[in-house]
Amino acid sequence: MERDEKKAYLLELRGKTGMTRKDFAIEYDIPYPTITDWELGHKRIPEYFLRLLAYKISQSGTDCGFTRDKNWFRYRAGAIIVEEDKVLFATDDTIDYYYTVGGGVHLGETAEDCVKREVSEETGVEYDVDHLAVICENFFSGKGGNIDGLDCHCLELYFVMKSRGMTELHSNSVNSVGAVEHMKWIAMDDIEKYNIKPSFLKERLREIVTGNGIIHIVTDADK
Repeated sequence: MERDEKKAYLLELRGKTGMTRKDFAIEYDIPYPTITDWELGHKRIPEYFLRLLAYKISQSGTDCGFTRDKNWFRYRAGAIIVEEDKVLFATDDTIDYYYTVGGGVHLGETAEDCVKREVSEETGVEYDVDHLAVICENFFSGKGGNIDGLDCHCLELYFVMKSRGMTELHSNSVNSVGAVEHMKWIAMDDIEKYNIKPSFLKERLREIVTGNGIIHIVTDADK
């Protein structure tokens, strides 16, 4: 990112919190003169720090989920984004599979608002919802990050998003474990070549994308 882009991104992050510069500096333990210099463009902002800051801010909202003993539950909204017969997935360097753009629904937030927020945060572009396509009760074994070794139960709502007619993204996303996310467009015909979670997406993606109704799926295929 160039200096002006970093400055604009920092201002955007602070804007999301609704905090004054002073309150923001106190909340995130940044010296006030330092953040002032960054916002005025007098000093360069380390890109790694921006990513960590974005991650901290993303975690300040309260997800609808909890961990109890060896069990983990989450209410998640996922986006199925198709452009030019390619589907958008995400991954990071800590795992060996791809997943849909999306994230945990916050308390007091609708699933539709959540998926639009998550898509904007993760891709850097705005997408509108076309329709709710899948309600999935997903039971799986946690691998990696903060769910490693846990028995996971995820209630997932998948929304097909309206096409924008282009594949250009502006992603600077950090996921829930603080890892930098990488976006990848995967051709529909090549889906079988990739390790994609949840597994049902590989088998039923075309059905999901071309259908107009809501599919209810209960799966433990990834246990």
